[in-house]
Amino acid sequence: MAVQRIIVVDDDTNFLSAIKRNLERYGIQIDTYSDSIQALNEIASSGNVDLLILDLTMPEFDGVELMLALAQRNCPTPILLISGWWPETLELSAILGSAHGLRILGTLQKPFNLDQIVSALKGGLPMRIF
Repeated sequence: MAVQRIIVVDDDTNFLSAIKRNLERYGIQIDTYSDSIQALNEIASSGNVDLLILDLTMPEFDGVELMLALAQRNCPTPILLISGWWPETLELSAILGSAHGLRILGTLQKPFNLDQIVSALKGGLPMRIF
């Protein structure tokens, strides 16, 4: 399956602008959210998201809370976890998401090169980064 629509959730608006600008060049629809609850509502209502790129560390409703809310809704959307925190935090969060039935495709430690995401997407889904 070719990736057509990605939702990116991160509280860093500069990061959101950069990833949107860079990935749209490949003909991918990129929707960005700095608010996890808005992202949750969009994912739950639309159902046509090929990939969710999710930052773990956000104010109020963080990435782990969003993952658990998605798991309660039996969300089939594949998820790529990103964070500037320790790699162990990313890995444990990925294990937690998988244990709750989510399709965790992998993790990327910030800062990372957007080419890493592009390379993974060129093969289409499914992909596994970790």
